[in-house]
Amino acid sequence: MKWTLIKSLLIASLISPLLVLGNSAEAKDLPEPEWVYNINKGEWSLPWNIIPGVVVDSRGNQSLLGYNMVGGKRYLENIDPLSVTLRWSILENFDFVPSEDGYIFMFDKNNKVSAMNLATGKKIWTGTLPFNKDVAYHSYESDMYPGKDGSLYVASHSKDYKATLYHYDSNGRRTKKYTLPYSILGIEGDYVFAKTYSDDPNTYILNLATGKKIVTAKNGISYIPVNVLKDGTIVTQNVVKNAVTLKAYNAKGQLKWTKKLPYVSERTETYTLQNRLLFMDGKNNSLKLYASDGKLLASKSYKPLATGYNRILRMIEVSRDQQSLMFTVKKGGWYEINILDSTNLNVIKAFSETEMDFYQNTNYEILNNRTHFIVVDPRGKAIMNYDLTRIDY
Repeated sequence: MKWTLIKSLLIASLISPLLVLGNSAEAKDLPEPEWVYNINKGEWSLPWNIIPGVVVDSRGNQSLLGYNMVGGKRYLENIDPLSVTLRWSILENFDFVPSEDGYIFMFDKNNKVSAMNLATGKKIWTGTLPFNKDVAYHSYESDMYPGKDGSLYVASHSKDYKATLYHYDSNGRRTKKYTLPYSILGIEGDYVFAKTYSDDPNTYILNLATGKKIVTAKNGISYIPVNVLKDGTIVTQNVVKNAVTLKAYNAKGQLKWTKKLPYVSERTETYTLQNRLLFMDGKNNSLKLYASDGKLLASKSYKPLATGYNRILRMIEVSRDQQSLMFTVKKGGWYEINILDSTNLNVIKAFSETEMDFYQNTNYEILNNRTHFIVVDPRGKAIMNYDLTRIDY
């Protein structure tokens, strides 16, 4: 979760070109919203420090997290997108991070750490931090890494860029601890990602269970040049001049395949799509979809547009379930949203809106099963959910 977030924030800092598919379907106007949730008090917004979207827990409960500013105070709220009701609202006086399986973890002012059930808003365990927050070198929120089933990893950093990693199990018991000669950047799956110092061009990939180094990602395309596929395949990136070399490794650090591809700054990116890897070839204006074994599954052409603005601040927005992806096309005074199937790059839906609507609607998120997306009113007074199945060609 955290590793994906950091990559997304870094990509968002780039000035991204808009895209046009060579064979996109004819766009249709948006249907009427399936539902509208009106904000009677305050102004609602999606949090900047987490990936916005719906979290689905093991019981199928869906949760949409956001901030509500009321009377100068900020509340963290959870809205159920199925029943369109407010699950809970709490004053935010803590650092927090949600997990992808339905939990939220918090650091409070009393040097405590706790886990809460996202759907119910009830705390399931509370523990004491094994270090004083005043000596933590990084921001507190960035030092929490959700595990599975309510478990949590917490990192403590020193000023010499060394880190100690602690683990809390699903009952809040501290069960693991080890110190690394690195600064921890993120955790994803069974891997820890780290650097020796902030400007280190390399990223070190470690085994989460043991802390032992598996492989080094050299001269990465970005600050965090690694993708982790669902089957555990690690794909590293090495940029030398106008070429990027992708290398895929298994969990033991054994090389699976290598690909040398063109690289153009701010127009080349890779995306994780379950057990598939999407490569944006900025030189040849094409999207390439690879399986975890390196086999090419699909290819699609596109044409970049000469503009530096993209509503979602990323070249491509991947849905929460990674089964679809979305990007924006400009056609005259209209903007067109293209949604592609992540298994074959076929266009699923395309819908259009005016230039004014485009610049106003700044928060989109594709939801589960490629059928819905949510728009937050720029004034923070309404949340709208759209059913993409109602857009017919």
